[in-house]
Formats: sequence, C-alpha cells, structure tokens
Amino acid sequence: MEETRLEGLVETRRERLTSVSWLSTRRAAQRADRPQGSQALLDESAVVSCLAYVDLNPVRAAIAETPEDSDYTSIQRRIRTLQAASEFSGDTENAEQGSASGPPSRTPTT
Repeated sequence: MEETRLEGLVETRRERLTSVSWLSTRRAAQRADRPQGSQALLDESAVVSCLAYVDLNPVRAAIAETPEDSDYTSIQRRIRTLQAASEFSGDTENAEQGSASGPPSRTPTT
C-alpha cells in the first residue's frame, strides 16, 4: 500500500520535472513570492511618486477604472473626504471637478 503511494508520488514528480510549462509556471510563482527589495524615499518628490504609484496600482491592474472606483484604498477615502468637505461648504463646483480630474484644489474658506 505504502509502496503504491510512493510510486504514484514519484510518477507525479517525474511528469512535472519533464513538463516545461509546469516548470516555468513554478518558477514564475516563486519569483512572485520573493520580495523585490526596497527603495529609500530620500526627498519629497520620491515620496509623491511612491504615493502616486501605490494609488494607481488598482487602475493599472484593471481592478478599477479610476482611483475613485478602487475599493478599500486610501486614495478613494481621500477623494471622498475632499468631496464631502467641498459639498458641505457649498463648493459643488470643486467637488464635481475633483471627481473628474483628481482632488479639488485647496482654497481658503472664510
């Protein structure tokens, strides 16, 4: 019984090792699991670039059409907060503009 099980495992391994597509899939999975390293963010422009990269990842991955549509993300929360603040202050023009072309500009209110 144990011998039959072992023969089955050996046969499975042999088939996988001779399959180019299985090997390439396995290697790709291993690369995806490895961390890609880190990058020091040494100035403000590097931080802003990193934020834009992270915020746009769902759009690049075709998970969402726009940052506003990317559920469970900080960019969506920031946009909604700015829109709500604009609507609350009666500044509907900036609220509409923010949803179409990014966050509304910050203008002092009196």
